[in-house]
Amino acid sequence: MHVHWRTLNLDTPHWNALKYIEILLKTRRELPYDILQPAQDGDFQIIGQGKGGAAIVTTVVCVPVEDHKTWVTIVVSGEHDDQVKDERTSIGQEIVALHLN
Repeated sequence: MHVHWRTLNLDTPHWNALKYIEILLKTRRELPYDILQPAQDGDFQIIGQGKGGAAIVTTVVCVPVEDHKTWVTIVVSGEHDDQVKDERTSIGQEIVALHLN
């Protein structure tokens, strides 16, 4: 099992970040996710597995820092180190590209 993580800060409320990141994970074209732990249950996190049982699991946690600031951690785990590292990088870039700031 391999694990890679990344953190970043967003200038948006945590609930807004969770909403858009869940949509991103469900609709990503290269590797869309089945959501195992949805954003709207109040746990500040989303957990997804690659669609069709792909051997990769991603957890995104959004922690409110201030009213309009959120600290985000992305944790990706799976069997293949290169795939896990690439997925972590890709998800981070796609979250930044949402322009939630």
